This record gives sequence, structure tokens and C-alpha cells, in this order.
Amino acid sequence: MRLATLVAGRCTHGELCKFVHEGSGSFLVKGDGKKKCFDWMKKGECTKIDTCLFKHDEADRGSKMKKRKLGGDERIKLSDAEKDCDNWKKKGKCRKEGKGCPYKHDPEVQRKALAKKQKKNGGAKSGDELPPDNVNSFTSLKFENYTMEDVKRSKIEKVLKEAQCPKPKRVKVSEDGKEFVCSFGNVEKATDAMIIMNNFKDLFGGKEVKLEYIS
Repeated sequence: MRLATLVAGRCTHGELCKFVHEGSGSFLVKGDGKKKCFDWMKKGECTKIDTCLFKHDEADRGSKMKKRKLGGDERIKLSDAEKDCDNWKKKGKCRKEGKGCPYKHDPEVQRKALAKKQKKNGGAKSGDELPPDNVNSFTSLKFENYTMEDVKRSKIEKVLKEAQCPKPKRVKVSEDGKEFVCSFGNVEKATDAMIIMNNFKDLFGGKEVKLEYIS
């Protein structure tokens, strides 16, 4: 018997071996190892599979190679429709949303972006405190010195919709077109609208929205 085989106490050649094998456990039971074959997992094949001491489960075949593909240059690519819009994710708005933007506009992503922006800006201003809840009237948002040319109600409503603002019950525009008031049925909607409008000042002439009650 060969020296290496004799020392190990087992032979990988089994019945094909031309040497004498005495004693129990002299033949290796193929695939009985507890450890997994590295070549089997890395390359998906083992050149010594007939004599290899390690396991070769089909489920493990090429597993390391698959993980590397997913994590490297061969990773699964998402379509544009499955990707979040950068402006939507960072600013909570997209001027092309619904108008040809190929990316995804998830409401939850927008909510997080607006909340982060509000927190960064320190929340609502001190002049935006709400009146007592028992006031029996509409909650309204007043916007002074609106700079859009030829202000019309339809144009204002379009801008509000683009900013994902709650829809007001009515919009009143001053005769000179420099002021408008949006009226809502409850405090919650008006507060949400105020936060959104103040975050999107560029859409509203760069001015802050004021909260007031109309009797």
C-alpha cells in the first residue's frame, strides 16, 4: 500500500486500487464529507469529483459565482420605470411627473423627501401658528404678491396639482392678480398645503404662504 494512503488510513481509489486494503474504514465513502467543495461552489464543477472528499450538493453548485454576478458588473439592471426619479427622491417634486418623466414617482418616497426637507428647514415658521380649533370657518392659505403673469384660477390650480398640494374647495384671486386665497374644509389639509407650498416657493414667486381663517 502507498505510504500516504497508509498514513491516512483510507484510499480514494476503492475497488480499482491494485494494493491490499486491510481493516475497516479502509475505503473512502464518496461525498461523505461535511465540508462543501470550494471548486464546486466557485466554478460549478470539480475535476476530482470521483475522489473528492468534500460535498457536492446540486444546490451549492456555482453559488459563489452567482453571488459575484449579482454583486458585480453583471448585476440585474432595473428598467427606468422601476427606478425612483432623482428629483422626486431628493426634492419631493418633479416638473415632468405625468408629462413624460420615465422614472417612478412613489408617494411614500415623496413624503419622506418632504419630511426631510421640512426638518432641515426647521419646520413651520413662528408666524404660521394655527388658530383655535373651535373657530367655525374655512381654513385658508393666503399668498401675497404672486408673480406669475396673467394669474388665473386654472393656472393656480395647475401649479397646486404639480406641487402635489391638497385640492382647495375654492380659490379666490384679487383683481390685480397679485394675491390669491385657497380655502380648505379643515385644518389638516390646510396645514399640509402650507408645508408643501413653503417647500416649493419657486413655484409661488419665492414668497412664504400665510395661514388665516375666513369667517
